[in-house]
Order: sequence, then structure tokens, then C-alpha cells
Amino acid sequence: MVFGAESRQEQARRLFDSADFEGSLQSLLQIPRKEPGVYDLIGRNYYMLGDYKKATQAFQEAIAAQPADSDR
Repeated sequence: MVFGAESRQEQARRLFDSADFEGSLQSLLQIPRKEPGVYDLIGRNYYMLGDYKKATQAFQEAIAAQPADSDR
């Protein structure tokens, strides 16, 4: 994991948990090298913001990044 990405992802998770979906999304989009869990949270944020097309795209990125992971 890239240094700093973990703390940004944790911050985004806290924002998501407090229903600040836009803030969470903006934090995640700044992560330069995204792992499947980042794409998953991006998709959840887009879904909660009502942008289902972008949510679907983010979920597909999560699956493509780690296709053998059954949690994605």
C-alpha cells in the first residue's frame, strides 16, 4: 500500500460512516494507486449520492483489480 493512502482511506471510511459521501468520495479520488477496497468504497459513495452509473463503474474496477476475491 502506498504511504499515506491508508490514512486517506481510513478518513474516507469515517466520512462515509458519518454520511458525508461527497467528502469521502473526494478523499478517495485523491489516492493515486487505488486498491480494490478503495474502488469498492468509491462505488458505495457514488451509489449513496445517486450516481448509479459511476457506482457500477467503480464496482467493476474493484472486481477487475482482484477478480478472485469473492468479497468484491
